[in-house]
Amino acid sequence: MAFNIMLGYSGVLSLGHCAFFGMGGYAAGLLFRWLQTTEDVPQVLVRAFLVAPVELAMIATVVVSFGVALGIGFLSMRKTGVYFGMLTLALSQVFYYAAQTFDDFTGGTDGLGGLDNLNIGILGGKRIGVVDVMSTYWFIIAVTVICVFLIWQLLRSPYGRVLNAIRENEERAR
Repeated sequence: MAFNIMLGYSGVLSLGHCAFFGMGGYAAGLLFRWLQTTEDVPQVLVRAFLVAPVELAMIATVVVSFGVALGIGFLSMRKTGVYFGMLTLALSQVFYYAAQTFDDFTGGTDGLGGLDNLNIGILGGKRIGVVDVMSTYWFIIAVTVICVFLIWQLLRSPYGRVLNAIRENEERAR
């Protein structure tokens, strides 16, 4: 959906989306591992994680992905056309090789293993993961429907019209 907004609505070719997904996934996984294996974790955070682990992981994912997006955006905002696409691809490869290099921290090509399935705390107490496939299915469907609705509203807003104007004529849109 993000690639469709970037290329389909604004005409900007971005090839760096994997960095946001990867960093968000590592944020959730490392938060989960840190809260389970470290004694020096603040008790408020541990209690919040016991009540709503998936929700806390989703918040961490959004915060970390937003920080990565700000950094990549700052480095690539002055480029246009093919140069923008190549720069976003190169920056995403930096994150890829960082994940492969720091394999003690990230698990490298094996990934983060040994993480238990999480309970959907506030949303009903169901487990998501390979243990309960139907809960995972309905959770993913619900999140997808919410995201599609939010993006649909965004594209219908004045901001969405600005994106279309950028695609049609970037100089006139400025």
